[in-house]
Amino acid sequence: MPQRCRELLERLGLEQLQDPPPQAACLRLYDAPDQVLMAAAEAGIKLSTNEIVEGYRQLGKAIPASHLMSCWRFMAIPEAVLLQWLREAQPLGDLLPAGFKASEPRPSSLGAVLALQLLDSQPILRESYLDLELRSELATTAADSCCISRYREQCDSGILLQTWLSLEEELRSKDQQLASSQAEVRHLHKQIQDITDSLTKLQQQLLVHQEETQLSSLQVQQLQEELQRTYHSSQMKDIRIKELEAITNELGADKEKAVRRLNRTQLLLSQATQIISMLRSRKGFKTRSLLAPPALLPAKRD
Repeated sequence: MPQRCRELLERLGLEQLQDPPPQAACLRLYDAPDQVLMAAAEAGIKLSTNEIVEGYRQLGKAIPASHLMSCWRFMAIPEAVLLQWLREAQPLGDLLPAGFKASEPRPSSLGAVLALQLLDSQPILRESYLDLELRSELATTAADSCCISRYREQCDSGILLQTWLSLEEELRSKDQQLASSQAEVRHLHKQIQDITDSLTKLQQQLLVHQEETQLSSLQVQQLQEELQRTYHSSQMKDIRIKELEAITNELGADKEKAVRRLNRTQLLLSQATQIISMLRSRKGFKTRSLLAPPALLPAKRD
């Protein structure tokens, strides 16, 4: 089955069944002999004539509920029409747009040669394919009854030789592209290795910077802690200074009071001293007066 057909089936939401039950209502697809041979060769699958004939016959036995169609017709139909046809089971001819056409797949020169040899040597293969065409949904197109003529048109020796030469040239071009790609891959590997080495160095430098940054961060943290302690100590000292200033102010006021009291006391002492001195002076005078002999008075005359 062509890859484009597989992609279309996926977009339609259909699932491929490896061994569907005989009575299962399925969409059954087939292709022309040359397309089957080339697809098998590309997939690395070896197919015998009997296997192809048996595959065509099994598909021809599909139950009426199933849809049978060639891959090249299926891929030519619009996806919206396919969805409506598969879901609503309406006649496909009523759903196709006006002027719909589907062209038979153009065989390659090599595929045409192989298919023509098979059909000429095995008429049963041609009959099986044409019988399948008549049983399938033709989508308003004609049955592929002229497949042999189509193959003969592509079997010209000149076309085949040109195709072969083109394949050889393409192969040489692919070899050159492969060599160039391999050289580019080696160059890219070298660049990647250089980038990896540079990245390793940068990672090592980053680790060193991270360690230095961590050390610097630790030092900064220690300085911050020391600053905080110093600031706290300064605050405590400021508070103590204010307390001492308040105490000093109180002591100054007390001192002034004490000085004033002292001055008053000294003044009082001075006054007391003067009074005591004066009192002592008076007391001495009285004492002397008492100690002196009495004065003799003259006798009173009668």
